[in-house]
Amino acid sequence: MNILLLTTKYEHKTTGISRTDTHVLKELQKHAEITLDYFQPIHIPRGIQNIVQKMFKKDLQGFFNNIPFKLPNQKFHTYDIVYVMNQQNTFGLNWIKHTKMIVSVRDVMKCAYPTIFL
Repeated sequence: MNILLLTTKYEHKTTGISRTDTHVLKELQKHAEITLDYFQPIHIPRGIQNIVQKMFKKDLQGFFNNIPFKLPNQKFHTYDIVYVMNQQNTFGLNWIKHTKMIVSVRDVMKCAYPTIFL
């Protein structure tokens, strides 16, 4: 089986999600041929980020770190499965055609308990 893992590259920091991605990658490599590729966040100037955050009165740093992005240059139809390792990157799925997909959904506690995670 040939699987493409798509995730966000976390430059210069280790996060819980990046550790999880690394563990999933190591385990899948035991059972399938894996290609790892990254969504490429597009840089949004800090001034624009600040204006948008003030308008919405929320910390949107996760949004700016992951969206919008450029899709990797992959021939998606050549893989048996495309595994999108973070739900924040699902906006691009409309452009990935003719393949089976898996999407990991993470950090849903913020949705279940919004008053705790302000």
